[in-house]
Amino acid sequence: MSLRMGLATSSGSATADLSPGPAAVSPQSIARNVLWSFSGNVLLAFCQWAIVVVLARLGTPHTVGVFALALAVATPVILLASLSLRTYQVTDTGCDYAFSEYITIRVIAMALAIMAIGGIAFAVYGVDVAWVIVLVGVAKALDAVSDICQGALQQAERLDLMARSMILSGVLSLAGLTAGILATGRLHWGVMGMIAASALTLGSYNLPQAWSIVRQRSSASLGKSSAWRPRALTWLAWSALPLTLAHTLTALNANVPRYYIEEYLREAELGVFAALSYCVMAGQTVLSAVAQTLLPRLSALRAAGDFSGYRRLLSKSLLAVTVGGAALVVAAAVFGEPVLRVIYGAAYATRMDVFLWLTLGMAISFPVWLVDAAISSARRFRVQFPIMAVSLASSAVACGMWIPRYGLVGAAWSICLALSMMLVLKTLVLIQVLRADESR
Repeated sequence: MSLRMGLATSSGSATADLSPGPAAVSPQSIARNVLWSFSGNVLLAFCQWAIVVVLARLGTPHTVGVFALALAVATPVILLASLSLRTYQVTDTGCDYAFSEYITIRVIAMALAIMAIGGIAFAVYGVDVAWVIVLVGVAKALDAVSDICQGALQQAERLDLMARSMILSGVLSLAGLTAGILATGRLHWGVMGMIAASALTLGSYNLPQAWSIVRQRSSASLGKSSAWRPRALTWLAWSALPLTLAHTLTALNANVPRYYIEEYLREAELGVFAALSYCVMAGQTVLSAVAQTLLPRLSALRAAGDFSGYRRLLSKSLLAVTVGGAALVVAAAVFGEPVLRVIYGAAYATRMDVFLWLTLGMAISFPVWLVDAAISSARRFRVQFPIMAVSLASSAVACGMWIPRYGLVGAAWSICLALSMMLVLKTLVLIQVLRADESR
């Protein structure tokens, strides 16, 4: 099928000085880190959302649907190959492994992931769509290597440097995609622009900053040996496997509704659902700012034996995000329709029913993010796989029942159900962790 798009005329330019400067290793305060992480996540989310807007405005719902399908196919494979090393790296308070070891595993795994994505894409989809899927996979693989660099910055509680990385990545990816589409009218070239942006961010900012932080830390933080310790690399990958499987199921869980929409509805409907979901994902990305800030601090508090400080920080954060989520649901009910009309157009504004349910799902996801961070800081990785398996199964059953009958509203219901299952089960695990802490 053709992916050529009719183009609207537009122009614009932007410049930003995001070149890496000297990186002091001293951790920043929680408030400063939250502010920086919030800023980085907001701007990254804005750029990701703007990519969908560019596709919607310069193309058609079908174009947005193909891009969403590419993400749905590539993302679970990339996450599986990522081995969830970022979380394992940030909570590695004993510095059992070197930064070079984390990044070595990540590079090898990404090469395998790209081959797997290519095999899936060309076996299942037409050539044009398959190439888009592969190119999106390459862009995501480069971002996954940058993710390890950001993990080094996060572990050192230098989220200001991490936020600059996120901003640079988002701005360049948006610019690359827009330039590619404007120049050629082809989605393929737009995604190639994203690949160039990811490579530039990795080489010019992320690697230099990460190595600067690593070199400035104590000898223990530099790891135990050189980059090539086969047994250590194998053991690291094996240790991270339970969390890897859990995060892979998380990605599948997020994309299950899209698979069912593609099966039972039309690609245009998938495009509408993807566009509405990106508005909601922006809120979830903001919440990840708080989780990213809290994870290294919660890990440090536990390592120091300060369990009262751990509980105090966690309870205040949970209260804040719960209230914030409720406020966003109210705001969506009041202002959602005119906002959707301005951003996407009249065709999308008519689906306020779907948007409200998606917003409710976002509100449920807010405490899920923080409870997950608390469990990870306690390194309770093995229990997360069965939790996500139950959530995924409930989502798949709900999608199979509700999407054929209720359409996109049924898809939104399935998301709310899956997130509710996650919240209940992860909260039970957190209660066990807190009770174990009290007995120490």
